[in-house]
Amino acid sequence: MNFIRRMIDMNVKEYVEVFTEALNLTNSKEVAIAVMQECGKDSRTPDRLPKQLPMDSQATDKQKTLLKKMKVKFPENISKTDASKLIEERLKNAKTKED
Repeated sequence: MNFIRRMIDMNVKEYVEVFTEALNLTNSKEVAIAVMQECGKDSRTPDRLPKQLPMDSQATDKQKTLLKKMKVKFPENISKTDASKLIEERLKNAKTKED
């Protein structure tokens, strides 16, 4: 299931579960909070994102920091789209391992 779509449909209990999952993956409360904030932004503005954010531009420092904390290897010039996909994939895989 798409991580962002999952966040749109969640209740409070599910948000806590996703936060805990992000916290376990990153071992950093600050990064887990940043993940939740970024996902929240994405879920509130899906139609506006392409206009505001060229998806083929270089990944943000926050995305790169999160990928490093998750111990995901990536090229230095990774795009926002590819970074987002790697983050979603890693979170999805972590959830699958817990189940």
